[in-house]
Amino acid sequence: MASARPVAAAERPARRVEAVGPRRQRGGWHLWAAGLGALGITPGAGTGGALLGADVEVGWWRLGLEGRWLAASSTEVAGGRVEADALQGAALGCVQAGGLGGCAVGTVGWQRSAGSGFAVDREAGTPFVSVGVRARYELLAGRELGLVFLAEAASPIASTRLRVGDQAVWESAPVGLLVGLGGVVAP
Repeated sequence: MASARPVAAAERPARRVEAVGPRRQRGGWHLWAAGLGALGITPGAGTGGALLGADVEVGWWRLGLEGRWLAASSTEVAGGRVEADALQGAALGCVQAGGLGGCAVGTVGWQRSAGSGFAVDREAGTPFVSVGVRARYELLAGRELGLVFLAEAASPIASTRLRVGDQAVWESAPVGLLVGLGGVVAP
């Protein structure tokens, strides 16, 4: 009867170790869309909105553009009501490490403001310009689709001040806040 002998280390088959989950290549382009919440950019306690953006990634760096819409929000002041909404475009320069990223953001746009319930009701448009920073996190469910979370703080360079007669009734906050949740495509 043959005796079993232990298998020497050299005779054992080699084990292959592979990373679990898809490996993402650095580089390419991305599209994202998100629902927004904003505070301090238009009158009222806050407003909702949406954005659509695209960027190009080279190594750790990303350069992007996005369009934003902030819905009308309003507040009661001085016996009347003021409201505003905004359309904006932003340029982003970002550093992305894994899912976490940080960006410098420059925003330009147009804010439509209106007053009602006053002796003289008016509507006017004003330019909106701001600079700020953004933190973002992408959670990809595979190589191409995922979620994007973002938080941004920006300070207006050109802000809006609404007046009733000689009295200022609302002014852009020194720092506006934006948060968003949406989807990202990274083909």
